Amino acid sequence: MRVGRIVVITSLTCVALLVPLALVGPGTRLRPPVISVVSMDPAGIFDDMGKEMWLVTFSISNPNTPLRPENSLYVKDSGIPIEVKRTNVWTAVEGTLGCHLFGGAKHDRLYLLPTGADFSRFSLQYTGTTPIFAKNEPKGLLRRFVQRLPLFVRCRLPSTFWRWLGFGPDYGPSSNWREINIEIPLSGH
Repeated sequence: MRVGRIVVITSLTCVALLVPLALVGPGTRLRPPVISVVSMDPAGIFDDMGKEMWLVTFSISNPNTPLRPENSLYVKDSGIPIEVKRTNVWTAVEGTLGCHLFGGAKHDRLYLLPTGADFSRFSLQYTGTTPIFAKNEPKGLLRRFVQRLPLFVRCRLPSTFWRWLGFGPDYGPSSNWREINIEIPLSGH
């Protein structure tokens, strides 16, 4: 009777500890992309009301380091355009911040914004990477097989074989897209 209680208590404890780990999953440790203003300069272009517009450089960066395929981020638009707030009204602006960022990398984009814009708002989706093996092509099947071989066997394969086959799996965006909305003040620049 006492052994049965110990087994039940141990089982419940293991389940209580493992269920949250299973729900979190391996891909949720990625931090979202960071957007910042790099520069704001007069554009020399005037809008319909005769006011000069601004060239604003935004930087989108990947805070996940070190540089490994697992730390890469894919970023795309969520269907809502980039917006700027001017005189308490949000206005859509043309452009996108969609890109692929390796771990620790950053990407700059230049936008033409109206004068008097106080804030910019970005609605994005981001995800990590997942290995993609080409299942239909012969090299893809062979590559999957070779990747599963023990390291001491793979090390003995000639370099000409690796050049012919290609090194490791290709990586692409995972299916776990997360949405993020970011507002950035423009008045301090």
